[in-house]
Amino acid sequence: MHHYTQFSLTFLLVFVLTACNTVPKKLTSTHQNDQIIAVAKTDDSQPKILFIGEQYSYLALQGGSQIFNILQNTQPEQRVLINSTPIKFHMLDQSHFKTELRILYNTPVSKLSKRQINDLKNLGFTHTQQQCNTAHQSHGLQSCTYPIANIEMKGSIHTPVKNQNSIPYPMKQPYPITVISSSNTAQPSYVQKIGNTTKTIAIIPLALTAAVIYVPVVIIAAIASAGDPDAWH
Repeated sequence: MHHYTQFSLTFLLVFVLTACNTVPKKLTSTHQNDQIIAVAKTDDSQPKILFIGEQYSYLALQGGSQIFNILQNTQPEQRVLINSTPIKFHMLDQSHFKTELRILYNTPVSKLSKRQINDLKNLGFTHTQQQCNTAHQSHGLQSCTYPIANIEMKGSIHTPVKNQNSIPYPMKQPYPITVISSSNTAQPSYVQKIGNTTKTIAIIPLALTAAVIYVPVVIIAAIASAGDPDAWH
């Protein structure tokens, strides 16, 4: 009887320890809302694009130059930001993010010359997507196929710039974004984590050696349409 009781207690202890170690991990995420209010670039040999937010600053380390080239080489009425809002900035670690910006060139492919098509492809408009409304449908599907630039942007998140009220070229229309930080936590499914992204993001002080030059930016915002873009051949 003594051996049986000892075996039962040992089995129970092993079972409890195993159960504790096999609690399923739950993906939790926290969100911090912000608004992009201006765009600037660093004045050095390799300029970087800086997106000025009310809460943070976002320094583009990848993809920023492509966005800036599009802003510099297209007319404001020709570029339409078709991301659904708020634009999602996903944290890769405690101080780096990634996002994707989708910009539509507001002229149907059927109305572009070969030179314009080549120029747009060089700027990064490598896909097309149908954006149809009642007016377009009367002219056929070709009239509602537009060039699209899908730009993956990666960068680092920094403290906000000072004196935001004196920014030379603030955007007429701020763009809402949400910074998303996710983590795996070994918690039972009934445990809910409530928090703020600021607890999980390591904000880097904005200390740039080069001067920051603000640039006037106008981008039309539109609601993203359904469907995935096609490669532009």
